[in-house]
Amino acid sequence: MDLNRLALFVQLAESGSFTQAALKLRQPKSRVSRQLKDLERELGLNLVYRTTRQFQLTDAGRELYLRTKEGLQIIESAAQSAEDRRRDVRGRIRLTAPEDLGLAQLNPLIIEFSKSHPHVEFDLIYSGEVRDLVKEGIDLAFRFGRLKDSSLLQRRLGRPHFMFVASPTLLDRLGSLNRLEQLEQFPFLEFTPLGLSPMQGSAASRGAVDRRDGTRQKWTARARLRMNSLLSLRDLALAGHGVTTLPEFLARDHLKDGTLIHVLKNYGLDAAPLHLVSPPASRSQALAIRNFAEFCIERLKDL
Repeated sequence: MDLNRLALFVQLAESGSFTQAALKLRQPKSRVSRQLKDLERELGLNLVYRTTRQFQLTDAGRELYLRTKEGLQIIESAAQSAEDRRRDVRGRIRLTAPEDLGLAQLNPLIIEFSKSHPHVEFDLIYSGEVRDLVKEGIDLAFRFGRLKDSSLLQRRLGRPHFMFVASPTLLDRLGSLNRLEQLEQFPFLEFTPLGLSPMQGSAASRGAVDRRDGTRQKWTARARLRMNSLLSLRDLALAGHGVTTLPEFLARDHLKDGTLIHVLKNYGLDAAPLHLVSPPASRSQALAIRNFAEFCIERLKDL
């Protein structure tokens, strides 16, 4: 039984004419008439008495209308209930992320998501450590770079690009910074993801960049300070304490208002892909977790 034909028949019965039904259904009148004939043929019953301009329901047509109307209302009610359940998402999400990403990007997203889903609760672990998702019962993790554990479910998000930045006050004091070789003349603020190793006694920072001609070039700088917080490095750079490297999403607003300047523009630093990770057999299919994951994927795809 074609439910679309039954719905059309209900609309036809309530409209009182083929013309009005066709207008409400936004279909040609000939199609409405043909659908009715197909329904009558399928049921083996005459449902209407046709006249030139109008029609009347037969006894069989009146009974079918009443029963079908009731059935369609039940279906619509069930569909609305399912929709309401989808909107009324509930549950607790336990997630982990690097502190800088959490404070700069995830906090605003959680606030926005919570406005539409007020019954979703969060346990947040902002840390640079790579946590054991299964052992610690973590539902979602945001991780930069290449992932080693292939057993985890992984979704690729954005690919933040890093850049050299410095404050105008620092450049006014020490001069412009246009060539990579000049880095050694500037104090450098280095990011160390897992903290400073006891064996890291050298004051030199090293790396490599891509030149516009496609070649790679190594660089060295004098590390005035090392820290495992990009946000803190940004604050120190804003205060004129040195040159540092920041992801674009942390520097964007300050580049716009001129409190930071993108230096060494001709040299490209490596991008760090961001992944959304979940345990292989976790609650990641729970509605709240799935909705929040999709929400973050959409918002962070252009990070």
